[in-house]
Amino acid sequence: MADRETMNLRKQAHALFDPFWKSRGMKRGEAYKYLSNLVGVKSAHIGESDADTCRRIIKKLTQTK
Repeated sequence: MADRETMNLRKQAHALFDPFWKSRGMKRGEAYKYLSNLVGVKSAHIGESDADTCRRIIKKLTQTK
């Protein structure tokens, strides 16, 4: 189970990611592949990401707006 910080970072990442891919007409799987490439990891599934990966996701999505 994730600690509180990681859980909060996952929520923040989802709050940015969900509107991002939905507004671009992406399918969920397609969006996660895009996110993996954007962050430079094999799998960027937010629910399985550690705190550092979540921070990178948040940073990249904030810059991509």
